[in-house]
Amino acid sequence: MAALGAALLLVAACGGDTTFPEGSFAVVASSDLGTGQSRILVGVVGPEGERLGSPVERVTFELTPIQPEGPPQRYDAAWMWLIPEVVGLYRATADFPTPGVWTVGVIPEPGPELEPVPFEVRADTFAPNLGDPAPVAPLQTLAEAPLESLTTDPDPDEDFYRLTMEEAFTSGKKTVVVFATPAFCTSATCGPALDVVKAVKPEHPDVNYIHVEVYTDINTPDFTPTPEHLSPAVGPQYWNLPSEPWVFVVDAAGQVTARFEGSVTPEELRTALS
Repeated sequence: MAALGAALLLVAACGGDTTFPEGSFAVVASSDLGTGQSRILVGVVGPEGERLGSPVERVTFELTPIQPEGPPQRYDAAWMWLIPEVVGLYRATADFPTPGVWTVGVIPEPGPELEPVPFEVRADTFAPNLGDPAPVAPLQTLAEAPLESLTTDPDPDEDFYRLTMEEAFTSGKKTVVVFATPAFCTSATCGPALDVVKAVKPEHPDVNYIHVEVYTDINTPDFTPTPEHLSPAVGPQYWNLPSEPWVFVVDAAGQVTARFEGSVTPEELRTALS
């Protein structure tokens, strides 16, 4: 669960330079990329460890398969805030035709390309991929437990805790599922990711919303966020998440139609729900 969090700590946004200084390098912050369409997150770090990038600094990703070899692809990357006005990185949705080892080169405008860095594209992702059936994990709701035992969100929306996954996925409606632990997030982005979904919710009242707290027993005395307390929903029997937070969109037939690791922007979520 800490893999993405460690990477995201390296990619806070700051600085207003139009080019990255010599010695800057890229960090791939995606831990579960699969073949087909997949969203890749990349941060930029300066030579002294300073966090680089901003909404006004434009970059292009050059994605190249190297094992097996293949032609490079270029995608315009968009900036996204993970923690508004504090932490951010670049994202692009790319088409990965083959699994294997790829590299991403970050090309700023203007400025030289940063040294390409490797990452893995999997034939079978850990978490459900696009088109996969959404796993129906057991989940407590407000019908069975008080709100404070279901979430560490300091300002929870009770609608996120009314339905089980089985009820949501068989309701004939789309469902947004957010896996996040605002109080114990290793990347500090769980709360903001959940806030994005809550902010978009009024625009789509015909959609089901579920927040899955990553840990169970959160209101017991001396609770600590250890693997023993992980929710069964995030484990290998169900959603098999390698990191947190995650946001998924499930269609009326119970299939995953969008997946967002690390966070989601309001625009991305609106598009996925349209």
